[in-house]
Amino acid sequence: MDDDALLARQAELQSEAATFVRELGLVEMLGRAGRVIELGSAVTGLMVWRDLDFGVDAPGLTAGAAWETMRPVLSRCSSLRYANDHAERRHYFVMRIAGWKVDVSLWFAGLPPAVEAFQAELPARLTPESRLAILRLKEFWHRLPHYPEIVSAWEIYDAVLNQGVRTLDELDAFLAARGLPTRGFGGDDA
Repeated sequence: MDDDALLARQAELQSEAATFVRELGLVEMLGRAGRVIELGSAVTGLMVWRDLDFGVDAPGLTAGAAWETMRPVLSRCSSLRYANDHAERRHYFVMRIAGWKVDVSLWFAGLPPAVEAFQAELPARLTPESRLAILRLKEFWHRLPHYPEIVSAWEIYDAVLNQGVRTLDELDAFLAARGLPTRGFGGDDA
């Protein structure tokens, strides 16, 4: 896919995401638990697939209250994974709804300051060239089995913005140096 097509598809996905979120009433639904922060590529303009991320600053939220918050969309899920993630101090839901992957972190000990800071900082650090590099790398990686659970967008952002990575070979070297899978493990070499 050429750069113009990547940018056009990114804009289309971002528009589709806004419509999907509005029609599902996700922000209003999550807002019952606390302050909602839209996260990820739908906010930063780095979308290559139907993936949405939300954080909710919900101090004191119990597991039962988290499930009650999510109840309105549960019947629409084609798959659902939940973790009461004590290490991250969140109730974590990963859902598939109408072709979208929707991740929701309900932070029961308060929103980690680094989450909002990173979300605010990322768009300011993007140049047209780094945005395209990230889109190119994510376009390849989002199809591999290690993405996004083991190698995520965060690793790609770190590689591009902090290490000057621009190619798949450079990303492989970056990942291998950190003990992470490369595209040669579990994916096609390209």
